[in-house]
Amino acid sequence: MKKGLFIVFEGIDGSGKSTQARLLAKKLNAVLTKEPTDSPLGRFVRKLIEMERSSWVQSVFANDRAEHVRKVILPALKKGKTLICDRYILSSMAYAHSRDAKMVKALNAGFPKPDVTFLLDLPAAIALKRKKSLFEKSELERIRRNYLKLKGNAIVIDGKMPANKVARIIFNSAKKV
Repeated sequence: MKKGLFIVFEGIDGSGKSTQARLLAKKLNAVLTKEPTDSPLGRFVRKLIEMERSSWVQSVFANDRAEHVRKVILPALKKGKTLICDRYILSSMAYAHSRDAKMVKALNAGFPKPDVTFLLDLPAAIALKRKKSLFEKSELERIRRNYLKLKGNAIVIDGKMPANKVARIIFNSAKKV
């Protein structure tokens, strides 16, 4: 069975990850998806995030991810398609790291691993000028530090660079995967 390529974009709100995910998906003619999803459960997760940030929200998020993996990610990969996901497990880890790291890791243990993850790194102050966030500057900067601490083998890209330069770096890196 032919396996597709699984690419993930990560970063704080306003880092440019959604823009870069769209650009690469268009260039590669790939399936573009995101988390939380647009399913009823994913929309519920978005509302929960706005109201509450307790640990049980991570359980709901993991359920949305499980449905996403079952209905979108695995079918696309099994058909040999390239799939690009705007946020995935690393986001859950970075946003909940200081409170629920062990639980989040356990909830996400069985999900497929990306072939490559691009982490767009940008200081919170610049990100907040680009896009409104549910998080205050200090909290967003803490999340950024969590991403950098938890990045594993993600390719970290300076989000302060012009979007076209970032896109070239990402495309050239994706070609090597």
